[in-house]
Amino acid sequence: MFFLHCSFTDPHHPFTPPGRYLGMGDPADMPLPASFGHVDPEEPDLLRQLRAELAEGRANNTGPHPFCAGADQVRQITALTYGMISMVDDAIAGLPDHLDELGIRDDTVVIFTSEHGDFMGDHGLMLKHGLHYDGVLRVPFIWVDPDAGGPQRTDIHGSSVDISACVLARASVAPVNSNQGIDDVRAARSGAAIPRQGVLIEEDELGAHLGREQGLRTRSYIQDNWRLTLWQGMEGGELFDRNVDPHELRNLWRDPNFSSIMARMAEAMLRESIRLTDPSPYATHVA
Repeated sequence: MFFLHCSFTDPHHPFTPPGRYLGMGDPADMPLPASFGHVDPEEPDLLRQLRAELAEGRANNTGPHPFCAGADQVRQITALTYGMISMVDDAIAGLPDHLDELGIRDDTVVIFTSEHGDFMGDHGLMLKHGLHYDGVLRVPFIWVDPDAGGPQRTDIHGSSVDISACVLARASVAPVNSNQGIDDVRAARSGAAIPRQGVLIEEDELGAHLGREQGLRTRSYIQDNWRLTLWQGMEGGELFDRNVDPHELRNLWRDPNFSSIMARMAEAMLRESIRLTDPSPYATHVA
């Protein structure tokens, strides 16, 4: 039995695809996101700050923190990112052949996923950190299993903490007591219910990653395609109905018509946070 983690640093900033991938995309052909240029009167203070920096010619795009960009820069970065994605696609395309050469394709599970997404122009933003728009949160998760049968898709809300649970279960290895993940793969195959209704997203970010002195703690909860976001260190919050507002253009945080939904989401977020509290050390005997 073996476990191999093969990591690609791209697609990621700095936006520098190598060789022939550098000029694969034409910036003029790159569409802008539907939310680009949209200003929500209820948008968070961090986004307001980044917009002001761009308007005043102070946008800092030299570090890991998010920044706002103009249309030309967004198109250029998007084209370069497509080049990086093509590079990764080409590299991964050779993996099945190598498994065949080694004679282990029928005994190997291949998992394709990513650590995070990118704003990539959503709401005029680039990079990540501090704001939980869908482009940052949504990542691919592809599980190729010789015992899985035909292709299958699921609507289960998965989380990065689930990956280890899925791998350990597939290898018939018991998870550690503090494992917070759920075996989504088994649930998707069997149709069994999972012990959560939504997904809690936690981000504790350094101030240096946000272009500010103080760090920022961000918590989001997604259920039934609604998103609730709260910050420690920044006023206000976000509530989006992504069923009717997929581009997250209208923040319902202060709309009294949605106060009951906000309360329900806040309760669900708290209950999920309680469920995920680390139980270790776990007593096995009573004195």
